[in-house]
Amino acid sequence: MAQNLLSNALRYTAQGRVVMGVRQSAQGVRLFVCDTGIGIDTAQQGRIFDEFQRGSVGSPWGEQGLGLGLAITLRMAKRLGQGLHLDSTVGKGSRFWLTLPEVAAQTLLTPPLPSTPTPALAGLRVLCLDNDPDILAGMQSLLTRWGCQVSIATHIADALQQQRHTPAHVWLVDQHLDDAQHGFACLQQHLPHGVLAALVTADSDPELPQQVKQHGWGFLRKPLKPAALRAFLTHANAQQAQSSKLHKSL
Repeated sequence: MAQNLLSNALRYTAQGRVVMGVRQSAQGVRLFVCDTGIGIDTAQQGRIFDEFQRGSVGSPWGEQGLGLGLAITLRMAKRLGQGLHLDSTVGKGSRFWLTLPEVAAQTLLTPPLPSTPTPALAGLRVLCLDNDPDILAGMQSLLTRWGCQVSIATHIADALQQQRHTPAHVWLVDQHLDDAQHGFACLQQHLPHGVLAALVTADSDPELPQQVKQHGWGFLRKPLKPAALRAFLTHANAQQAQSSKLHKSL
């Protein structure tokens, strides 16, 4: 949540400062992010928490967000039983805050994600289609560390060219692409025969997961969890190996 709020504040603050802090209150711990950016018009304040909605005034840097950060933050806050609050004045900046309950300190031991190649994924060829270059760079880095051979594309035409050059075993496709294209439709129209796929999305359409599964594809939610991605790819690699053995025996 803090990362999304900070990212949003930095995107719209050309000068001045961005401050994140915590304060104790009677209800718990208040987390707040303040900026001296362009601010948000009153008429826009109720809509910016909707998915795929951007403010009416663009970033000073010309940067375009996905319109998902605040929607995801609000959803997380509601899961915690909290509200996400906003004060903003056009030309002066914005302040977002929420209150988190206090809990007793605990020591959590989480096994690190493997940074060396995973035997179950070694040699698996994966094609990633997403309109965000930063997401593609992160996916490429992670999958390469797991031993996969990775191709990346920002448009379906690029993906098809990559597929002709280096045929992938698995496609990982974002739902909301540029030019109003949708990953689900792209998979329906362009996924090569015999190639496995997963739709990667933060879309909250309740019917979408079932529609995806009816085609036999995986469904992975954003923010993407490495453990869920690794589990899907391990299963896909096992299917691909089994299919290859069957083909050789015929």
